[in-house]
Amino acid sequence: MSRPKVYTIDPNFSFLDALAAGFLKKISFDREVLAQSIFFLPTQRSVANFASCIKGFFDNKTVILPTIRPLGDLMDEELFFGNDMDSLNVENISQKKVISRLRRRLLLTQLVARFMELDGENRESREGIGNNYAGSVGLANALAAMLDRMQIEGISLDKLENFVPEEHAMHWQTTFKFLKLLIEHWPKILEEENLVDPATYTNNLLTHLSAKWETSQPAQFITIAGSTGSMPATAELIKVVATLKNGAVVLPGLDQREDEIYRKVVVEDATHPQHMMYSLLDKLGIQAGDVQEWLSTAGATIKEKSPARRFKLISEALLPPALSGRCRSIIKEPFPQKDLEGLIIIEAEDQRAEAETIALIMRETLEQEARSAALITSDRNFARQVTSAARRWNLNIYDSAGQQFLNNNYINFWRLVSEMVVHQLAPIPLLSALKHPLANGGLPKVEFKKKVSQLELLFLRGERPKPGVDGLLEAINIGRRHNKNRQIKKGAVGTLFIDDLYEWLLELAPLIRSFEHALSSGSKTLREMLAIHLALVEKLSGPIELNGETTETNNQIIKILNDFYEQSQDLQRIDSISYTSLFETVLSDFVIREKYQEKPKLAIFGPLEGRLSEFDRIIIGGLNEGSWPPVIQPDPWLGRSMQEALGLMDASRRI
Repeated sequence: MSRPKVYTIDPNFSFLDALAAGFLKKISFDREVLAQSIFFLPTQRSVANFASCIKGFFDNKTVILPTIRPLGDLMDEELFFGNDMDSLNVENISQKKVISRLRRRLLLTQLVARFMELDGENRESREGIGNNYAGSVGLANALAAMLDRMQIEGISLDKLENFVPEEHAMHWQTTFKFLKLLIEHWPKILEEENLVDPATYTNNLLTHLSAKWETSQPAQFITIAGSTGSMPATAELIKVVATLKNGAVVLPGLDQREDEIYRKVVVEDATHPQHMMYSLLDKLGIQAGDVQEWLSTAGATIKEKSPARRFKLISEALLPPALSGRCRSIIKEPFPQKDLEGLIIIEAEDQRAEAETIALIMRETLEQEARSAALITSDRNFARQVTSAARRWNLNIYDSAGQQFLNNNYINFWRLVSEMVVHQLAPIPLLSALKHPLANGGLPKVEFKKKVSQLELLFLRGERPKPGVDGLLEAINIGRRHNKNRQIKKGAVGTLFIDDLYEWLLELAPLIRSFEHALSSGSKTLREMLAIHLALVEKLSGPIELNGETTETNNQIIKILNDFYEQSQDLQRIDSISYTSLFETVLSDFVIREKYQEKPKLAIFGPLEGRLSEFDRIIIGGLNEGSWPPVIQPDPWLGRSMQEALGLMDASRRI
């Protein structure tokens, strides 16, 4: 086996520009060789940006690009083994399709809920309120994450059977009872539906590709760049590619100091930025000194984007705690002020001030011609604060993480309509729904607002009408009959208007009454609930196409709601508490994304997507304890000692 060919690109260069320049120099700009080459990059954005970099070196003239795939999004690549890379299609590797995130969540939720019922846990507290799935969904999400971690790291579920409950605290014995049921039933559930877990599917793809290339030894150039091999299957693919005749692995900003103490400490410190790369080098059986410089090896030249000594300063500042005393040596050395030019540290009083400061910096950047800026943060709440602050100047910031599905204006109206009916048309929930910007009740906007205003003035202030739509109709009907003796406040109209109000509400009543009955009876399926809910929403606001959103946003909303409907076929007998809790919790982390922008002028990225992105000004925000790095939450299914016993990766490595 040949020695692994591993390279690195210093962080003071643009990674994607340097990768493209070095590779094109290496193949002497041969278009035919370029077209047959294969590249793996971490994310979809880095794939698009790398393609632009290659086209830039050909002055944006027509050129057949290499096959470029996102290593982190293999499940989104239906033709991952298509004609460009393999005559075999994905179906030849596995006849099973990947279970959707929504379907898996609903199945695991039901599994957890049934176990809790059989085990008798909290049975008394649940009597009389139906199946409140809120707690079950949270446990199901944690269970799905545990399954992913075990499958990514190649740990079989059968290994859980080797645990001895007596060795752990009493409450873990209940957990082990469920995990044993999971071992028995989850594979059967997947088999019955002819599905496979996402992580298992990805592992199968990577394992297949590793075995194929190790056997066939392809002659075309194959490069894996920007990946650190955090997944065992990815690390194995990297190992195979590194030993191919024309294979190469390019690491981002490897610290190549020849220091055995530093290497050992970094390998043991899971939170260090260099930890994953040094661990990968150990798997490949090479030292940091064996890694070559990508640009110098390819004979390419490219302009530095920042001073080289700045990287040294930052590297020393991030030394593991055991070696922090070494920082004194760099402080003693004279450090040129020009190497820190453009680097600014701002300490804000609070998060709001920080968000407003960043929004102001973005505005300043936009005022300069052809300049761009990006905020990189892992704190989604903080990202929303920045976006909100930027609206003061009507700044359009592209947020790659998208908008939370439940925060969408149309879905907010969905939720308000549900709350209105759940609370039996109590004045506040009723008016919250009717005064929503999308509400029109099937009438012209001006006429509708007038009806809502008079409804509030005449019947929703003071003594509350009887519960439900029939109670409200009764109150209005009484008002019709006794209008002459009723003290009507100034500005109200007489019997004719109340008659119109009654007729309008009478027209809405069947749909409201149907939803009331469905929620209170507990006899409807989730699918039936969604259909009844949708009918009432459309009656009150019109079709989704009229909500003022873009076509792309509406299509995403429809897709999520359709998926929720399609994947919930086995959820029977849903009551009001079950319905609202399922809607709120199952869809809580779904997002609606803006139309993809390759090179936005202003953007917000997460740490992974921002790693290989290029902007004129980079802002790192939300560097606060508890958000970056995030607080590692305890796993409800496996304690830390249990995870270590199973051989699961330390959660702190995700920092």
